Amino acid sequence: MMHNHLFSLISSPRSSRAGFTLIELIVVIAVIGILTSITFASLSGARGRGRDSKRITALTEISLALEFYYNKCGRQYPATLAGAAANGCPSGTTLSDFINPIPQNPTGGAYGYAVGASNFTYVVRATLETNDSALQDDLDGTQLGLDCADTAKQYCAGRL
Repeated sequence: MMHNHLFSLISSPRSSRAGFTLIELIVVIAVIGILTSITFASLSGARGRGRDSKRITALTEISLALEFYYNKCGRQYPATLAGAAANGCPSGTTLSDFINPIPQNPTGGAYGYAVGASNFTYVVRATLETNDSALQDDLDGTQLGLDCADTAKQYCAGRL
């Protein structure tokens, strides 16, 4: 008798059964899982590109502040990016007078910075997470002791 009851459940038309089979539920859950993983993978790439954009913008802002400092302080760049440091400007001007606060890397740590021996040249550097197209238009090679290699995703800007 039990055998006939199971057979009737399996062979009965869909309209007379209530709910979903276990196989149907597993397939739906698997499809949802696959779609979720694809979405998260694409979002993590977008987040990295967003942080890279923020880094490139920060270096542009820092470069602009350095140029203001250069013009105000007798044609020399500061020795460090420390905003409050005197950095040798005779008028007592600090980098913080032009950019405050100094932008920080979105994932922590400071940007690379180097000045030439006479403080007439500088390079600022950020390590990108993606192969951003901006790498094609930046400084390359080793500049003032900083590695600016595109292969290492090092984005550099400055005045040489």
